[in-house]
Amino acid sequence: MDVTVEQGTLEDIEALGPLWVEMLTHHRAVIDGALPVNEDGRSWEATAKEYRTWFEAGNGLLLLARAAGGDLVGYLMCQLDSSTRTFDMPRLGHIDSLVVAAQARGAGVGSLLLDACKAALVEQGIRFWTIGVVEGNDRAMDLYQRFGFRPFYRDLAAEIG
Repeated sequence: MDVTVEQGTLEDIEALGPLWVEMLTHHRAVIDGALPVNEDGRSWEATAKEYRTWFEAGNGLLLLARAAGGDLVGYLMCQLDSSTRTFDMPRLGHIDSLVVAAQARGAGVGSLLLDACKAALVEQGIRFWTIGVVEGNDRAMDLYQRFGFRPFYRDLAAEIG
């Protein structure tokens, strides 16, 4: 698949909604009912608001993956964090979202987005990056491990009662 990656802007955020919803659908399949997933519209509304807040604060990095015809086939949103409380990582990039359209998965789009993110972070002098992954999303975990990510912190969830 012929794909290019470009840096996105605040104005590009609204176009990400359909891909976000695709990711929610994928997460529903991966977790198979183990935990509830937010309703599509409400989830996207909260996510878009958060993305805009990061951009307005100057700590959002958006990368867009476009197919040869210009169609959006993926995106990566990274929050540039200025500090951590526990670990000696004065600045880090936290990849909040790496989303690839279903028809483009396995074609190297995620790798292109991660390569571009890594380059942008290095250019800013950032030495560490993090990413979260839903348990059971083995293909994503394999991709992240190829980029050097290793288990570091684990969130656990349980329903009360």
